[in-house]
Amino acid sequence: MEIFSQIVGARFRPPAADVLNNLPMTTELICVREPDNEHDHNAIKVMIDIDLVNTKDFIEPGQEPSDVFSIDEEGHYQLGYIPRDIAEILAPVLDKMGGSCVGVLGFTMEGRPQVSMEVDEEASA
Repeated sequence: MEIFSQIVGARFRPPAADVLNNLPMTTELICVREPDNEHDHNAIKVMIDIDLVNTKDFIEPGQEPSDVFSIDEEGHYQLGYIPRDIAEILAPVLDKMGGSCVGVLGFTMEGRPQVSMEVDEEASA
């Protein structure tokens, strides 16, 4: 089953909004459960493999990508989150799927970034 969701919160983690707006459609994204999130135990963060980002567009001379991008131990950079109302429904599904799934970047008719993800129908039952 394919699910579409906007990506929210990018403006709170610069330069995520600019990164999203400069990525081509169909760029692979990773949706990862974040059950220890203090604000929402259903949180699902939207990540990208940092190797897919042209980091040179976002760093000043003399800076390293790690000076600008908060990169986790797996080489992923967080772009934002799935909205709370969708995460509440999707979190148990992702939990049954091992806590993450791959998605694809798209944009709404208004130009807002969104992710489409394929989830296991059996896990959503």
